Amino acid sequence: MDYEHTEFLKMHDMFREMALWITADLGKTKEIFIVKTGSKLRDVPEVEDWSVVQKMSLMGNDIEKIGAGPYGTKKLVTLFLQNNKLVSISERFFQWMTELKVLDLSSNESLTELPADIPKLVALKYLNLSSTGIKILPVGIKYLTKLIHLNLEFTHKLKSVVGISNLLSLHEELKSLEHLKLLTLTLKDAFVLERLLNIHSLVNFTRYLSLDKCIPNAVRIPLVAAGSSAPSVQEVDRPLQHMKSPNHMYFRNLTRVDIVNCEGLRDLTWLMYAPCLSNLHVEMSFQTEEIISREKVMKIDGEKFTTPFLKLESLSLVFLYAVKSIYWCPLPFPALKHLKIHRCPNLRKLPLDSASAKGCDLVLDAYGEWLRDVEWEDEATKNRFCPT
Repeated sequence: MDYEHTEFLKMHDMFREMALWITADLGKTKEIFIVKTGSKLRDVPEVEDWSVVQKMSLMGNDIEKIGAGPYGTKKLVTLFLQNNKLVSISERFFQWMTELKVLDLSSNESLTELPADIPKLVALKYLNLSSTGIKILPVGIKYLTKLIHLNLEFTHKLKSVVGISNLLSLHEELKSLEHLKLLTLTLKDAFVLERLLNIHSLVNFTRYLSLDKCIPNAVRIPLVAAGSSAPSVQEVDRPLQHMKSPNHMYFRNLTRVDIVNCEGLRDLTWLMYAPCLSNLHVEMSFQTEEIISREKVMKIDGEKFTTPFLKLESLSLVFLYAVKSIYWCPLPFPALKHLKIHRCPNLRKLPLDSASAKGCDLVLDAYGEWLRDVEWEDEATKNRFCPT
């Protein structure tokens, strides 16, 4: 059905009920799939035979506490508990869920800790803790060796893992998840960012990175450090003879970057090493002068650098009073569909020419008074992107 959010699908209730009926062997085993989405539940519903339950969705309810059971199911593989009002989960809740592969606890802002029996989830592959009040990750998370997707977006209260106050064990604990393939993070500490950039496996698995009020000038991170090959958000901090050109893309899976209210970021040249980047949003980073610095790229890569933003679909620059340049020459932008420039008074030229974003129906979202002062590459470019 038509739905306002393009990232989601909407199904008619009748078809949804029919699908559930079919999966339950035409209603004969109706408790195989239990779906009670948005049903205003305050507790986990009663189930006649927990031993047959394979998938359960209780998202969008009013559940605050989950007791000890009985939840004696070893067949459950999917459990959705997102968008509830969870405050606590019994330490014995997960004890029999040894086959659980997908667990979504996201958008439970009052949930501050996970139960100690997390190590029982030995088959878990997907764990979503985004937008929760989690303060620390339990020691037992290191036993989830089959985990391939860990979502920690917008866990603003997360201060430590395994009780260490400043994420000193980020390297050891997350690296021990030997099957991890996808990681999404929201960071507010430049020290944690520095550690992340020096763990190559985690950098390669990071798909979404959000820097929220991060202050990078609190720590010194080289653009490309000798021996580490780690890109950075800070200025070059070592003599050029200690630099080396990268031989592969570091953030090879990174698709989305949000940077909001970060101090000390003069440029984002490290985005050169994110070949799959599709969405970039930068807002209220008042020291940012360039998105990609020509000087830094030339010092490291010379004339052999890769063309950036080949998969970029959306670029949003808002309240960047110091920014003067996105890139120093026109880019092809073969996938760019939306370009938003608001309150960037010193940005006078866009990296566009008449051939940029061909066939993409690019929407340029900007104030008319700013567009009037843009220095276009040529008249053909102006006519294409700013027709009178």
